[in-house]
Amino acid sequence: DGIANGTIERNEYSLKSIMSVIGENIRLSQITIESIDMYKDVMRKKGYKPHGININLRALRTFLNWCIRSDYIIKALCFSMVKTEKSLPSYIADGDFEEIIKLKWLEQHYKLAFQFYRDTGCRLSEPFVGTLTGTVLIIPARYSKSRMEKEIEIDIQYLPTLLEMQDAYQSWIKKVNKPVLKYFTEKYSKVFKECCRTIGIDRRFHDLRHTFAVRRYLIT
Repeated sequence: DGIANGTIERNEYSLKSIMSVIGENIRLSQITIESIDMYKDVMRKKGYKPHGININLRALRTFLNWCIRSDYIIKALCFSMVKTEKSLPSYIADGDFEEIIKLKWLEQHYKLAFQFYRDTGCRLSEPFVGTLTGTVLIIPARYSKSRMEKEIEIDIQYLPTLLEMQDAYQSWIKKVNKPVLKYFTEKYSKVFKECCRTIGIDRRFHDLRHTFAVRRYLIT
């Protein structure tokens, strides 16, 4: 029904995680609040964080709701998520970002790319799946998290960087003959993670998007 492959894989992982605790052969009608509580306890003891546990529980809730609509069960199981503390956006301070850009071993391509992501708010894959029309990067609905076509206005100073990134992706496709985007974009993520470790901060690539949002909020 048009659900992204990544979402399907994520849900499959979640349901397998739950089955590994409550059993693979349990009937849907036999899943109880006690079953859910047992799953929470087991996952906590394994060291899983509340957010990760809740992702799996939401997948189960979605599945059970589908089962009701499909007449496999007649009533919903109402269970609560694991309580979590509200966290602030994971912001990368200007000083820390400048330290990353000044790293001597960091290639110029990545310096420009990291600046591009921080100042445009693009998701990791968007520069490579989008189509540039003038100064607008159009993300097709099938690649958008909201499943709606998305437009990102790109400042003219970042257009050369965007085109260089897209050219690098096309060259990589020809070289490996395997147009699987995640293998290409993982390099950006890994290099950024290594940069953060080098300067002594614990950040992930997606934090560049958080930083864009915080900076935009402070401006407006």
